[in-house]
Amino acid sequence: MGHAIHSMLGQNGYHNVAGTRCPVDFVELPSIMMEHFARSPSVLSLFALHYKTDEPLPVELIRKQAELRRQSSALDLHAQLFMSALDQRYHSAQLYASGEGKAVTDGWSTRVLAEVHRDSMFTGPDSSPANSMLSYVRGTRWQSRFTHLIGYGASYYAYLFDRVLAGQVWNRVFNGDYPHSQSTYQNGMFNPLNRDAGERFKNEVLRWGGGRNPWLSLAAVLDNGRTPSADIEAISQGDRSAMRTVGSWQLPDI
Repeated sequence: MGHAIHSMLGQNGYHNVAGTRCPVDFVELPSIMMEHFARSPSVLSLFALHYKTDEPLPVELIRKQAELRRQSSALDLHAQLFMSALDQRYHSAQLYASGEGKAVTDGWSTRVLAEVHRDSMFTGPDSSPANSMLSYVRGTRWQSRFTHLIGYGASYYAYLFDRVLAGQVWNRVFNGDYPHSQSTYQNGMFNPLNRDAGERFKNEVLRWGGGRNPWLSLAAVLDNGRTPSADIEAISQGDRSAMRTVGSWQLPDI
């Protein structure tokens, strides 16, 4: 849905850089924003109705489902980090400089897969497979089903990167709610369907696609008085200071 809206609302005048035809680093931002809306109790109450009584989905049931999802959030993060690391390794200059990436011998990509499984990021400082949450299984070639290697080459990290960005937009622009929050939409604390917020996101992000530097779009959509001016200035530069600012943010707890 997020990708579709990104394309349908593109208004930059150039088809080849409209909608999802933007830098891959930012292409998942609208998609992940839609995930926030789809999990919002405020939004669910509008359409998630009982088929007989039209009663809205109970907020407590939404919270319970969110808690179940959060129980496996570490596994999800582990998987995303692993795929991002593997993608980086397959497309690294070091791999090709060593000649292994050009090798015609069978199995080089599987050897790299096994090496990433043994990386200290996933096993701890002693690189012992016994410490790995999901160790490499001999004789398997999991990479053959990693379809995002095509099209996202060396950019799969965008899923985690954009989860961070979407969390900031959800909090600071839409004042959005979370399904596990102890406060509900009924007390007026949250208003993710605010028209002004939606127009802001459409005009500063969705309409541009790849027609504007996405760092400028991110700075513009967040520049609503709820983000420190120093952060807005850093983000608009799109350089190391921008990455340090994003790095100081956290993944949203959804």
